[in-house]
Amino acid sequence: MTGSGPSRSGAVPADGGSVRSPAAPGARGRVLPSIRDVARIAGVSVSTVSRVLTGSPRVDQGTRARVERAIARIKYRPNLLAQGLRSKSGNVIGLVVPELVHETFATFVKCAERFCVERGYDLIVGNTGGRPETEGAFIDNLIRRHVDGIIFSRVSDRSRVINTIEKWNIPAVIIDRALDREDIPTVVLDNSRAGALAAEHLLALGHRSLGEVTGPRDIALARDRHKGFLAALRKHGASLPAARVYEGDFKFDSGRAAARAFLESRPDPTGISCPKEPMPRGVRNEHQRRGLRFAQDE
Repeated sequence: MTGSGPSRSGAVPADGGSVRSPAAPGARGRVLPSIRDVARIAGVSVSTVSRVLTGSPRVDQGTRARVERAIARIKYRPNLLAQGLRSKSGNVIGLVVPELVHETFATFVKCAERFCVERGYDLIVGNTGGRPETEGAFIDNLIRRHVDGIIFSRVSDRSRVINTIEKWNIPAVIIDRALDREDIPTVVLDNSRAGALAAEHLLALGHRSLGEVTGPRDIALARDRHKGFLAALRKHGASLPAARVYEGDFKFDSGRAAARAFLESRPDPTGISCPKEPMPRGVRNEHQRRGLRFAQDE
């Protein structure tokens, strides 16, 4: 794996902290507004703002409306740490992944957790399930908790959560699914090379009738791996018909569906490239379900 891009850091004040001037034009991020800012703009006390935030009935409608307008105006996000939802502030890292059942992400979570514990940090893990709305909600939750940094793998190339993270000047590292920017620290595989290695391995085993199960095409790593696979085949004078390429979603069921499609074609492939567990398990399961021998590596 390779890492690239400069590290970033930025402290944010807890609720009740002093207000600093807005960032200069072109500056990265900005300071989070505090509960004192809301109170000042609404012309009320901090305790009144707190009562509005907790839904207390001890606030009249006119005052509540002024506070809510002030909150909307400065886009204030309550600090959950300050509200007592956590007993310890600081030293918290957020980790957001598309699917915890995937072996790659499960392993990463275990390693990140061990690393954090050894250094006195807590780790908050979020599973987006590949859903953009869940990804956005979890990132917003982490920002409200004033985490020290966020590690995340985007649900797809269309994800825009990095814009939110940068807006609040939160240090971030992207894993697995690269962003086409050099200023964001990123840890990813060389997926083009991985695809080429898969093709070369199958060819070396003597396979010429091949099939490929890819990840979703809206994820760059899936496109890069597919391109690498095709390039290696061309280099060795082999080809891959479009009908032998099945777009999966990295999940078990899509592996089974790909295997069904290949087995019902004629002739069916003798070698299949399929990345990212549990999708390969789905391919093997479908073969076994039909009573067919499946050699993972001959």
